[in-house]
Amino acid sequence: MSEPILILFDCDGTLLDSAALIVDVMTKSFVSQDVATPTPAQIRSRIGLNLDEVMAGLGMPEHKLLDAVAYYKHEMRRRRSQAPLPEPMFVGVEEWLRDLASMDRVLLGVATGKSLRGLEASLAHHGIAELFAVLRTPDHGPGKPDPFMVHDACAHVGVRLDHAIMIGDTTYDMMMARSAGALALGVSWGYHDPSELLAAGAHDIMAEPAGFCPVDYFLRPDV
Repeated sequence: MSEPILILFDCDGTLLDSAALIVDVMTKSFVSQDVATPTPAQIRSRIGLNLDEVMAGLGMPEHKLLDAVAYYKHEMRRRRSQAPLPEPMFVGVEEWLRDLASMDRVLLGVATGKSLRGLEASLAHHGIAELFAVLRTPDHGPGKPDPFMVHDACAHVGVRLDHAIMIGDTTYDMMMARSAGALALGVSWGYHDPSELLAAGAHDIMAEPAGFCPVDYFLRPDV
């Protein structure tokens, strides 16, 4: 392998199991605006999109959207200031990341709908921040499924788009990767069903992180 490869990961639902936290804070945000609360399944289905887009899609009226988003962000900051947020890493993810980061010419990054502040805090809490060469969030530009984050991350580290891999658990990740010209790999342990990921363009689905090397796909003629 002569050229560098960038492996981009989604965060919520791929690296971290944050659904319970997100569902709780999102529900409270709707209650704060006296708006009917969406179901946990409805909230989980939209994890990964920009926060305002999530809320609008879940039924938050436009005239209450700014206040609802502000409440959500404030509540997340309040909880983070009191104790580490309950968003554990999925089993096997840390070992997987460290194995990949140790490979020659492989760079790791994150492309997520999470805020940059929240992402940096989460990665630091889990002791994995130093593994990533680039972080991209909606703070940098358009969020998923727009291909911007993949394009911008590749440009930042000097990797060709056809040498980029996007790994995620939602259809938004797969659509973003495909639009950007990157390899799209879905994970089975997140918030969207594998059948949905395949329908959205996933090249393949990963059953578990242990022993899985995404770089191998660049050695296969059928991908």
